[in-house]
Amino acid sequence: MTRWDDGVAALLVGTERRPGLSEAELLAMLSREATRRRAGIRIVHRQLTSDHASPETLVECSGKGAQLLDLALSDHFGTASKPVLARTWLGACRRADRIVPPQLVRPLLELGTRDVTIRAEVRAVIGERGRWMAAMSKRWGWAGADAEAAEVDPESAPLDVLGDWLRSQRRTDPPAGQVAIVEAVAGLAAADRAELYGALEEGLSLGDEPLLESMLDERSTKIRRVAVDLLAQLPGSAWSGRMADRIDPLVAVQRSGTKLTVELPETLDAAAGRDGIVEKPPPGTGRQAWWLRQIVAGVPLDWWVQASGSEPAELVARPPLSEVRAGWIDAVRRQRDATWAAALFDAAPDPALLELLDEATATDRLVVAAKGKRPFRKLGINQLAGLLAAGPERWSPALSLAVVDLAGGIKRESAASFRPLFTLLGRADHTVLDQLVRLAGRFPDSIDRLVREAINQLTFTTSVEEEFT
Repeated sequence: MTRWDDGVAALLVGTERRPGLSEAELLAMLSREATRRRAGIRIVHRQLTSDHASPETLVECSGKGAQLLDLALSDHFGTASKPVLARTWLGACRRADRIVPPQLVRPLLELGTRDVTIRAEVRAVIGERGRWMAAMSKRWGWAGADAEAAEVDPESAPLDVLGDWLRSQRRTDPPAGQVAIVEAVAGLAAADRAELYGALEEGLSLGDEPLLESMLDERSTKIRRVAVDLLAQLPGSAWSGRMADRIDPLVAVQRSGTKLTVELPETLDAAAGRDGIVEKPPPGTGRQAWWLRQIVAGVPLDWWVQASGSEPAELVARPPLSEVRAGWIDAVRRQRDATWAAALFDAAPDPALLELLDEATATDRLVVAAKGKRPFRKLGINQLAGLLAAGPERWSPALSLAVVDLAGGIKRESAASFRPLFTLLGRADHTVLDQLVRLAGRFPDSIDRLVREAINQLTFTTSVEEEFT
């Protein structure tokens, strides 16, 4: 029993019946313990493998480079800009084969703990000192070793480190990686098993189908959902075939006008629940419409082309039902079909679709939209801002020029109405810095401040590129 538990027990029964500390001493002790608990202090005894870090193999960045990183990690450019600028710095430092000085190792470990998307970049620049520090803390365990090369102990490794390692095994040898995943999940809680099963996405093939089918029989909803999402990425799987069998009787094609009609399902078959179709719809959605969307989301996209004899662009231009279009978007998200993603976006630009396009295609579409050309002629500036916000974190020179030209054409008196667009100018490429400088002072103070912030961010990016070139 801990001192805290012992003290609480003494309070409950009284110090007369539980001799030891006096009431005053007991209350003082519990007060100290409560303070420690609130502060989150916990004494952990760890056996260090080494009392010092291994010698560094890479050279530290310059003092100016360290100052730039310190600036990126501060709130100087605004909280929203911090992840983008930090990623810019980390990428440049990594490409230059440099590491950070000692005083910046801890801030980067904390940043990588909060943001999993930059962990690979952080690992690359913290050096041997950073990996040695990470080995002393469970919180920083993700940075303690290179998951691409190191063996990990499934019994003691943090879940995110284990997941990274399993993904690396799958990339190297998918069948052996599958065996490692099955061994790693044994005995874990369902939520942890579901997270590790996600590593099957690396190197996914029909060879994984038997395991995924067995996951459909799990009691855990999370595990079944992982199985469904992965099986949907395998158009040749039996699961995809069952979804196609469900949609087939609901679809009719009038070939004279290439018109597609889709009926709502009347009922669900007995195996629908096992295949991941959720019977109860979300609030505000009809049951049959909800069923149809889920079925469409599981049908291989090529099935629609073969069934109708029409190309994706023709099909999405006149979707038979909104639920069918929503199901197509879900299917594209799973199957990562670039042709369908582009067709859906061209028919009805939606921020949710941008992440389904590769960066080059997304940038091309955004340039056309910023210039107000077909098929995006009727797109408003604030609608465009919504698309830009969902697009690449760093804009190409062409997209930067198109957006800055658009911003320059906004009248002073109406600029405040287009604030969402001005908040994104910091994503622009440094090649438009001069154009942005010419915009400064042309708008009301609240908007002009955003323009000047963008100028500062672009100046920072230019400085980073010059420093590491």
